[in-house]
Amino acid sequence: MTTLIRQIISTGERPKYRVWHAYNPPHNMDFYAVESPEEARSLIDELAEADLADEAITSNAFGLEELEDGEYSEWCDEDGNDISAAKEA
Repeated sequence: MTTLIRQIISTGERPKYRVWHAYNPPHNMDFYAVESPEEARSLIDELAEADLADEAITSNAFGLEELEDGEYSEWCDEDGNDISAAKEA
């Protein structure tokens, strides 16, 4: 399995952006701090490749959330597209 360079967010951190990664839902959900939507897209691609290589993972989903006014909401670009439509830089 691919070695991920990012750390899973501990419960105390509140980064501006975080990638959520659900695998074999609803049982497993991880969050990863990222610096930008471009980094998020790269991380999601990396996580997806790792999931494909793991036969124990039968389904997955990903997204990017942005912290605004103390609350996380799904990130979207100026055209209203979510991270699944974002292009890698």
